[in-house]
Amino acid sequence: MILAEGITEEILLTAFSNAAGLDFDKNGIKIVSSGGKNKILKQYDRLRREAGFPILMIFDSDGHELAEATKKSLRSIDDVYVIPQGEFEDILPEELICKAINSHYRLFGEINVADIEGTGLKSHILERLWQKKGFGKFRKAEFASIVAGHISNATSLSTELKVLFSKINN
Repeated sequence: MILAEGITEEILLTAFSNAAGLDFDKNGIKIVSSGGKNKILKQYDRLRREAGFPILMIFDSDGHELAEATKKSLRSIDDVYVIPQGEFEDILPEELICKAINSHYRLFGEINVADIEGTGLKSHILERLWQKKGFGKFRKAEFASIVAGHISNATSLSTELKVLFSKINN
């Protein structure tokens, strides 16, 4: 089981799983969107006492301290992964983001990598882009679904996603 902070991870990890060569359905891997870093810990605490299967918790970088504190109480079959910088959106390949947005919003004009580069969280950059381009309100779940529809093969995986899937596979 994978306990993740939000819906973005739930949607996109499932979509990326086939490209990573690890079909979640065939391997019995379930992703649960916990609704935040503090809720991951509550779910883990309950599940580790009840479940006999391995659990991987995925935290955004701002959950680093919670993740470190949790490592002391992990069962030997469980693990923690902290996104090195930012949130899940920050480890998505920028070319994939552009391809998905351009395909979905093609009537509103194209974007390129320069439009989504910058300092700060990718979700904040995307919120500003949505406003600038007139795409409406930025919603993470909708964005994740748009990107998920454009994941085709292993070239859709960033280096950091490959690291994460290696941890999931182990």
